[in-house]
Amino acid sequence: MCCNEDYTMVLTQDGNVIVWGKCFYGTMLEDAIPLDLNDKKDINILDVTTCNLLSEDAFVDLTFALTSECTLLICAGMLFDMDCLVTDGTTPLIPVNKTNLKSLCSVGHILVSVDAEGKVFYADLTSWLYQVEPEKQKTQRENFMNTLLIKMKERTSSSTLPTIEFVPIPSFHGSVIEVQATLGAFLFCSSIGDVYSWSPGDDVLHHKELNNEIILQIACGANHCVAISTEGTVYACGDGSSGQLGNGSFRSADTFQLVPLTEFERVKNVSCGWASTCVVTENGKASSILHSNLCYVAVIILIIIIN
Repeated sequence: MCCNEDYTMVLTQDGNVIVWGKCFYGTMLEDAIPLDLNDKKDINILDVTTCNLLSEDAFVDLTFALTSECTLLICAGMLFDMDCLVTDGTTPLIPVNKTNLKSLCSVGHILVSVDAEGKVFYADLTSWLYQVEPEKQKTQRENFMNTLLIKMKERTSSSTLPTIEFVPIPSFHGSVIEVQATLGAFLFCSSIGDVYSWSPGDDVLHHKELNNEIILQIACGANHCVAISTEGTVYACGDGSSGQLGNGSFRSADTFQLVPLTEFERVKNVSCGWASTCVVTENGKASSILHSNLCYVAVIILIIIIN
């Protein structure tokens, strides 16, 4: 699943994509819009993510899907103050230089993907966008998506659609099982339970404060990160101004700190909102980490596991 402020895209178990939100079709929608793949019926989508790119004088959100054939597909696009355009089956598939990518995640204009061996790669979408439109002609902002798709179709017909190039993240050799992202950084969980973070343009940071734990799951909000160990303990770092770190205050933390969940049993799942955190214990209880208190929530929990 990927989200921005105006719409949400969900990947189903069957490899389809459905959309909720303010879309090209009209106002805020109560029902989901299926992404119409038309002539792409045999394509299975593995993952989706929304990137934020600067085109001329405007930012645009582009939602990319990774297919099982290791190509990328633009599912939707939206300027920050306009309705989004959900694409259709005529949208060209974008070639990728890797053949076994399994996941997709983004921070700004940077895509990150992990292959079947756990190796991590990134791609700069800005350079790809300028290759699609080398003239860099001024495009009316409201016509950005239509112009981009037309350019892509023209280049596909002439076999000149540029490839999105994924390259290894510098000086990072860990085997990764999970990637999450805040607004400004990627968070990686390795196959041996180590945690790393990376902001594009900076070096990879190994969170050695977690070296005494084996981390099984990570989650990210807008500016905070959470990790769960094999012992069911929870650690959090980042922005704490809304109490989302669960440290009993509104303090932020530069490194992962233990979350005092003494009233709960072992935690088995964690999820982060924009500025909130929720954990689920092994006995099925849920707790929201809000401000300085740990508040029990009376909810019916529907857990959908998408493999």
